[in-house]
Amino acid sequence: MEDCVFCKIITGEIPSYRVFEDDEVVAFLDLTQPERAAGHVLVVPREHIEHLYEAEQPLLGHLFDLTRRIAVAVKETYNADGVLVWQSNEEAAGQMVPHLHIHVFPRFVDDEWELFAGKLPPQASGDALAAAREAIAARLS
Repeated sequence: MEDCVFCKIITGEIPSYRVFEDDEVVAFLDLTQPERAAGHVLVVPREHIEHLYEAEQPLLGHLFDLTRRIAVAVKETYNADGVLVWQSNEEAAGQMVPHLHIHVFPRFVDDEWELFAGKLPPQASGDALAAAREAIAARLS
């Protein structure tokens, strides 16, 4: 897609700091990251796929295996206390670039960054959880 910033990074039109690439996936550093989190890596399929919903095997398996490998490398490189791995779909979920990507982000006990600004939804009732389980499980059958 000609307007996609990640497609432009993949083709080399926009320079990047790549940590890995093969025929299907490119992993590069996020240029907008804070200094302390210099290991924030984006794992992106070369093919322009907007959301996780459209991705299929074997690409998904490869994408997530590579994400696991990068998470281990980031943890070891930065001696991080943990590694945050996340993936968002659509603007309402915080997806800022409409190209499937997975974030790998080193975290530290004292980094004082709040995940999702510390705003979590209230806990659902047991009845609501049971209804959600039934509805989702029915769609997976």
